[in-house]
Amino acid sequence: MVLASTYPIPHMQIETQYVRLRLENGILFGQFAPNIHMNLDIAKHCVETRINFCKHTAYPFVIDLRGIRSISKEAREYMGKEGSQYVTAGALLTNSFLAKTLGNFFLAINTPKVPSRLFDDKEKAIEWLKQFM
Repeated sequence: MVLASTYPIPHMQIETQYVRLRLENGILFGQFAPNIHMNLDIAKHCVETRINFCKHTAYPFVIDLRGIRSISKEAREYMGKEGSQYVTAGALLTNSFLAKTLGNFFLAINTPKVPSRLFDDKEKAIEWLKQFM
């Protein structure tokens, strides 16, 4: 695995129908499309898009969960295992009771392979992720 500090990539971004990704200052930012109902196919699409976008390089990742309206069990399990590939740490950004519930459930049931925490403040999430750069 290549770490981000080894091969810095300048600011860049990509958007698909399900996810928007932006790499800035060594931190990857991901935001799901509004009102998404995540199933296994969408989860696989998002992970594959991220891995290709980052060129198989690991980054700390701010994941904005605010667009998710529901997530299937299969998608949750996939994200907990396969979704942590090429991620040094994950900061899950929420702002609603539903998103916090989904995030806590995700972390409790499908323990990610990398350090992960829930945040409702983007700046605090970024500050926490800096230790994983």
